[in-house]
Amino acid sequence: MNDVSGGGGRSSRSGRDEAVALGESLRAIRVQRGLSQEQVAHAAEISVYTYACLERGRSTSGGDGNPTLTTLLKVMRVLGLGPPGLQ
Repeated sequence: MNDVSGGGGRSSRSGRDEAVALGESLRAIRVQRGLSQEQVAHAAEISVYTYACLERGRSTSGGDGNPTLTTLLKVMRVLGLGPPGLQ
């Protein structure tokens, strides 16, 4: 089976670390663009709670963040980001 992680093996970061790093990046981009969480959530057609959880690296059920691809793509579109590798 092919390794698609890009790192040639296991990541040295846990899924939780990855989720937190993603959330921190989304928050920084949102703030840089002068948008509120409410504005991003509304434009992405997701709840403010869901977006806030995404920025914190948490799931809406309280576990580690693991957004659906659809949710992530909606948020990226609102923030003016393209899918990695497809820009």
